[in-house]
Amino acid sequence: MARSTVFFSATLLPVNYYREMLSEDEEPYAVYAKTAFHREQSRIYVATDVSSKYTRRNDKEYEHIAAYIRTVTEAKRGNYLVFFPSYRFMQQVYDKLMETDPD
Repeated sequence: MARSTVFFSATLLPVNYYREMLSEDEEPYAVYAKTAFHREQSRIYVATDVSSKYTRRNDKEYEHIAAYIRTVTEAKRGNYLVFFPSYRFMQQVYDKLMETDPD
């Protein structure tokens, strides 16, 4: 029924943007899926003293972000998702995590 590509975005609701970008139909088809998790199974943490802005990308910033990730993931055993603005940024933070705890 559909011919398209699935895009993932950390933005809150990019569906309208992608519908307009990928379709010429006036009413393109979209699916809004509900989460399979209960509210108490998820958390959103926001650190206001770090930034992913291009001009702030440096070793100190990567170390600071890695420290936040380490603190959260060591507090409770489980699976975590961490969103990054690019693969390179993710790799830089990952490298900092591995410097202090390669396991």
